[in-house]
Amino acid sequence: MFEEKTNQYMQNQIKLFEQLMKEMEPVEALINKPVNLLSVNSAEGAVFFYENKMYCLGNVPEEKEIKELITWLRTKEPGNFFQTSSLAKEFPEAEKYADIGSGIMIIQIAHDRSEYILWFKPEIKRKVNWAGEKNKEQTKQEDGSVHISPRKSLSKWTEEVKCTSEEWSNTEVSAALKLREDLIQVINKRANEIRKLNDALKAAYEELDTFSFTISHDLRTPLSSIKNYTEIILEDFGKELSPEAHLLFMKVIKGTDKMAGLIKDVLQYSRVGRADIRKIPLDMGKMLTEIKEEVLAPYGDRDIQISIINCPPINGDRTMLMQLFTNLMGNAVKYSPRDPAVIEINGEIKDDFVVYTVEDNGIGIDMKYAGRIFELFRRLDNVKNIEGTGVGLAIAKRIVEKHNGKIWLESKLDHGTKFYIELPVKQG
Repeated sequence: MFEEKTNQYMQNQIKLFEQLMKEMEPVEALINKPVNLLSVNSAEGAVFFYENKMYCLGNVPEEKEIKELITWLRTKEPGNFFQTSSLAKEFPEAEKYADIGSGIMIIQIAHDRSEYILWFKPEIKRKVNWAGEKNKEQTKQEDGSVHISPRKSLSKWTEEVKCTSEEWSNTEVSAALKLREDLIQVINKRANEIRKLNDALKAAYEELDTFSFTISHDLRTPLSSIKNYTEIILEDFGKELSPEAHLLFMKVIKGTDKMAGLIKDVLQYSRVGRADIRKIPLDMGKMLTEIKEEVLAPYGDRDIQISIINCPPINGDRTMLMQLFTNLMGNAVKYSPRDPAVIEINGEIKDDFVVYTVEDNGIGIDMKYAGRIFELFRRLDNVKNIEGTGVGLAIAKRIVEKHNGKIWLESKLDHGTKFYIELPVKQG
């Protein structure tokens, strides 16, 4: 029977390794299959700590108790393996769940990440027979020493042993250690694959940025030529052209201007990705006032009310953050066609972050499409008739991410939009 179990454990160990090699996630291979962590030994419960999550099988202690056990284990001598059939003798707090975990076997996957596999065996109460009396008679002598009297009887006495499980066999220990090596091998292989993918992705982004920069730069010269020649034709031969031809030439000029604006935005997007950040303390009140004057200049006598309220300082790249808030404030004005257009910029410090908001009373955004608006060249249906290239918010998101921050929004159609920019107070 013992040999049969040993063979089964070994076969299951092989099966686990096959699952680890096949599945993308170790949790799927070790927890969510018929052959799992409980298939390689006689434990009745198992716990897998992996990537800051806890996965359980069978009968295990409460989560709080398991975390206390791990904390205690980390105070012991460093090691990758620990097992005992009487946990409460070394860790008295374990006595309260002795019926589940009197015996424990632990393998450490990654100490710095607190990744472990734990197996639990329940308590097996058994009676042990001893020869002789349980308590020998002791006599105190005149000099203070204690004299133990000889046994008065060779009769047997019985003691009940508690908080002890079945011993872990050599086969179970060997299977656990083998599983540790298999799991580390698979995790390292996955890490190397991910590292290679990240390197390839980084190279691809760099190539794309370079391509965008080069193409955009090279397009500007022929585009300027098209516009200039068109304007010369209109100036020199405009009186001889029919109204329809004149209109077509004006559309060419308008199209080249739009293309020039798009190229300019793509270049800016590319530069943000390629540029290094030079972080300095910024006077946000002064910066936002400058942006306000620049944004309002093209709108003449329109009733536009821009309020700048609190302006806590930001430690960041001045050029990039100038561009970020110019985009957001400019969009707030552009997409608020009603009079008065009311825009409010406010900032506050929350814990270790500076949070700025840019709020308007404009046309709003359908929130079911909110996840798309930071994508490059993405424009929603309700802004098709308003000039734009679909690059500004993509640039804004890239700038915020360059500063280790986050950007998101709240909006309601025809009721306005509120953008949030969250940046760390202390930039690394």
